[in-house]
Amino acid sequence: MGPGKFYFIYTNQKYYVFEISILNELETGRNYQLREPFIYKGMLTFITPRNYLQINKAINDGQEIDPVSLVKSI
Repeated sequence: MGPGKFYFIYTNQKYYVFEISILNELETGRNYQLREPFIYKGMLTFITPRNYLQINKAINDGQEIDPVSLVKSI
């Protein structure tokens, strides 16, 4: 996946992803929903069917943003 080719939409805005990490799911139970971002170990994370997708760097309107600032910690 090339930098800037992948994006996610949150609160009707498009955020392009420039750095990601794939984390193996270590927990057996899930209380999260697919396609809903949340904070996991201090980073913005999405649940995929098999792993966690951690967003390390994102850009919106040409400005680098802190991905964690998009959602509240749960």
